[in-house]
Amino acid sequence: CIPTLFLTLAATYVSIPRYNGKLAVYGISYLGFTAWACVGSEEGAEVDACIPVISQSRVRSAVFREGGAVALELIVLWLYLVLRLMANLSHPFMFIKNFTLGVLQRIESRAMYHLPLADVDKLLTGDEVPFFQDAVHYPDETGPFWRDANVLCGFEQPVPSTHIVTGWYDFFLEEALRDYQRALDSQTKEPVLKLSKERSANTSSASSSRPAMRMTIGGYDHWALVQPLQQKLMFNCMLPTLDENLKVS
Repeated sequence: CIPTLFLTLAATYVSIPRYNGKLAVYGISYLGFTAWACVGSEEGAEVDACIPVISQSRVRSAVFREGGAVALELIVLWLYLVLRLMANLSHPFMFIKNFTLGVLQRIESRAMYHLPLADVDKLLTGDEVPFFQDAVHYPDETGPFWRDANVLCGFEQPVPSTHIVTGWYDFFLEEALRDYQRALDSQTKEPVLKLSKERSANTSSASSSRPAMRMTIGGYDHWALVQPLQQKLMFNCMLPTLDENLKVS
């Protein structure tokens, strides 16, 4: 559970002698989901900066698009990468072995044209994936699966300084734009303070100005972020945000 893990990590950082009381979360794509989940968790007020890259705070809309379409490419590539290529990595060559077997067996391309959708996990991984089965069999936003799995950050309280980095051709763009507006709107809400004594002491000199809300949209799609120019843009957004929010005088 991401929020539970974050609570553990936050408590650990607070106990580190040289910890200056400042904490930021950052992540690309799936790890951007975890960044939003940290901000939306019970201890979200402990976060000073959030940098989600080609990601979004809602999970369901990444899979089930408006109008009833299903993001099959995203489903296939995520299941294939995480649950097949990166599974059972007992030694460094296992990834190469899994990748080579996948290419020879044309698993990824076969899954792109496979029906019914509920069998795609078995084709990609060799077995049913329980959470995937629940997600496709109960697709309603208020259903038994998505009711608790959809919203990673509810923006019920003001979020910290946030710099959303996304791509104009990314499939997360629409929801990222909504996240930016949600982040702006959250600044009008009453903050919930959950600061530890150590954090209060270490941040007493910090600025009380309103957190900065920024968004950068590059001219690329989701998978292009591995390229040097897109990486440069991401770091040019991330590093100044970290520098601005993690330093104390």
